[in-house]
Amino acid sequence: MSNCESVASGLQALTLQWQRIFQCRAHIAQPDAPRHQDVSSGPASRYCPRVIALLAMLACSPPPAPAPAEDADSTVVSDPLPGPLSGLTIYVSAGHGYAADALATGYQRSVAREDIIEDVWTGEFAADLLVPQLTALGATVRTARERDRSPYAQQAGPAELTDVSHHEWPMPLGTWDRDAPVARLFSGGTASWFLTSPSDSMHPLYVRWIAASDADPLAMYDVTVGGTTTRFTVDQRTHGDEWMPLTNVPAGQLASVTLHGSGSGSLSADQVRIGGGTFPLWSPRRREVVQRDLWDLAGKHYLQSQGAPAYVWEPEGSGMAFDATTRARWVEWSHQPIEPAIMLSLHTNAGGGTGTIVFVRNKCLAGPDCTPRAQDSTRIADAVRERVVAVMSSRQQDWRDSGTIQNDFAEINEFINPGTPAVLVEFGFHDNRLDAVLLVDPDVKRELSEAVTDGVLAWWMSQPEPDFFEQ
Repeated sequence: MSNCESVASGLQALTLQWQRIFQCRAHIAQPDAPRHQDVSSGPASRYCPRVIALLAMLACSPPPAPAPAEDADSTVVSDPLPGPLSGLTIYVSAGHGYAADALATGYQRSVAREDIIEDVWTGEFAADLLVPQLTALGATVRTARERDRSPYAQQAGPAELTDVSHHEWPMPLGTWDRDAPVARLFSGGTASWFLTSPSDSMHPLYVRWIAASDADPLAMYDVTVGGTTTRFTVDQRTHGDEWMPLTNVPAGQLASVTLHGSGSGSLSADQVRIGGGTFPLWSPRRREVVQRDLWDLAGKHYLQSQGAPAYVWEPEGSGMAFDATTRARWVEWSHQPIEPAIMLSLHTNAGGGTGTIVFVRNKCLAGPDCTPRAQDSTRIADAVRERVVAVMSSRQQDWRDSGTIQNDFAEINEFINPGTPAVLVEFGFHDNRLDAVLLVDPDVKRELSEAVTDGVLAWWMSQPEPDFFEQ
């Protein structure tokens, strides 16, 4: 590759990143989400022509990406249209989950009060409502618990490979569901997978890869379902060994997945998965394997199943008491410095109180000890809390708003996860009958999801424009 071509390829990758981070592309109004339509004046809209102008000044163009094989009826679509949350990565940590250690096996908050088990409520709320809504608005959402509540899944390695350089194992060696090395392809290589979505409902399609410094920053997965092909572009230099959701596949539909590159680096052709699935959980207490749906698992076990390194989910051999700190370590491990990101921890409360409380590690908006992380955490917490309280107050006039409170909870600990703003939301008290009646109401749950989304969106759209070109 010539120097000119290298510069062009690098700027192409940079432009893609800036398009995502600062919402450069034109936004398309979503008729089913009218409150989020007016985003044409989002951050850095004026920077797009300047980025494009830089590319136009090049004396040569980056090498064209190889065209994927297409059926006669296939319609090729570029990367999915961005939304108002495009460019933001949101780590969603639904509280607790089914756990096993030497002391006990079961839900960590297992006392059912007014038909609520917190571990189940938060998992369903995230999987069924919040994660789909955030994703629909363009956010990249990563979850500490499985987003697909189905026990059915299909997982496979590539059926076809071309231009293979070598095979490699992930480091540390393998995970519970890896039984073969992964193909590393030359820059012009391709890989194909063919999977069918379980017939019970729509399911997410995931991909994963082994990251490498010489990998393609513009690796492309073309997913064909029902004659329509959508292209998803990922940076294979980062987020290795994480299952990345690309799209949803309707029930019973065949999905054809093709990986190819921009010519800027090697490609990793790891496995592809459709659906949630189950996990063989070892119970030291029972001294037996307990097969559980992935979505039901505590974060500690789920992140183990997804390929996170042992120091994330089992620090120094610690037991389930460290499930909460697992969430913070997971964000710190997964988060890339170039990616704007936040963490949302979702809970219901107990202990005899009532109302909504939102926690941050350090509550402040200014001052010499008020870090940017603390400022953003406080602003996000306030925006989310105000909207959650508005939902509950519309149904119960004396609903208690306990405010945004500073507390060093493990999930939002800035010493474990110093780089990502984090808030912990206690929507209401599941051991209070009046609170619980609202929490189990389907309409209330839907409005709570919208409230959290609106709060995050309000904060995101208020972010100052970048000074990249002034530096």
